[in-house]
Amino acid sequence: MLINPLTEQVKVIPKIISKAFDMTTFPINRNKTNRSGENVTDQTMITDCAYLTHYQIKSRIDYLTIQLKPTTDLEFQLSSEVLVNWLNTIGIKAVSTEPNLKYFDQGCLLQTIDVTQKFCGAIKWNDTNDLIQLELTGVGCTYANTHSDYFFIFNAFAESMEVQIQRIDIAVDTFEKKHGLRFMQQAYSKGLYTAATGGKPKREDYSSEKGKSIIIGSRHSHKQIIGYEKGRELSYPINSLEYNNWFRHEVRLRSRKSQPIPIDALFNPDEFFVGAYPKANRRLIKHVTPRVIKREVIKATDKTLSDKLAYAKHQVGKTIFSAVDRGLDSEIIVQKIIRKGKKDNICYPSYITDEDKKNYIFD
Repeated sequence: MLINPLTEQVKVIPKIISKAFDMTTFPINRNKTNRSGENVTDQTMITDCAYLTHYQIKSRIDYLTIQLKPTTDLEFQLSSEVLVNWLNTIGIKAVSTEPNLKYFDQGCLLQTIDVTQKFCGAIKWNDTNDLIQLELTGVGCTYANTHSDYFFIFNAFAESMEVQIQRIDIAVDTFEKKHGLRFMQQAYSKGLYTAATGGKPKREDYSSEKGKSIIIGSRHSHKQIIGYEKGRELSYPINSLEYNNWFRHEVRLRSRKSQPIPIDALFNPDEFFVGAYPKANRRLIKHVTPRVIKREVIKATDKTLSDKLAYAKHQVGKTIFSAVDRGLDSEIIVQKIIRKGKKDNICYPSYITDEDKKNYIFD
């Protein structure tokens, strides 16, 4: 019988990534609640799921590739059904579109169930019924990070079959200038990203209209860290706090035979973020505030809405002014011009509730 994550003491293990991990699991319950009712903390904080909030976890899973390895046809069938049901519960569905099937026989893309209808990953499997791979993009991970079920389903799977994380991206945000791009450049120069054995990791710098970024470590290595100007990537106004200060540090871990990634990484991501590059990242995690995906999504969508309103002012502002001058009531004007589209990039995903929008004021 699984137990509630908020009443169980989570096992804490130091995660300095210098040798192979032992696969670890611990029992955590999956709370069955409604999609919009998972948060038990103050809504004015625009919180993510209760587990992340309760343990004050500052990082967030931003990409995940995980494999299930059933040993019988029945186990394959049952685990497939459970996985699809879990995805539906957090707000994601499988669609008929086929993904890139390299190394696999069959598969389907994943799409959000709500009005945003964004593609957010894939499920792939072999005809031999011995391997299922789930891939969740950053968009897909937001639905897990904000739902009460979180990733607890994989602890249940691990009790009956082998479960392996193939890749996991763990992101930490900061609004402090001292921990931005310059911090990474100086930390690299000081050797803070260099392991005790081996040479200095590869470094690549990029610059574009979307801002500057730095990648440390080879894509063929078991770990990398990527830093980029998130506010500029999202095209916030030049004079805004986000444009000038929002910086994201993202650790990318890839499984290797000598470096497997345990399930524990899903539930203690802060430790794995620090453990990947301890000399540099321990200076970040204790200073940054927790990433709050709900707030990030609301602000990004609000920005798009603000841009659309500015465009509308330019295009139809004079017409609306004439209608007001004519004496038409604002409600009449809105009713004459309002319409609902089938799909729009200014739709809020299902995990953003009316209460969230009410408590986060539109700028």
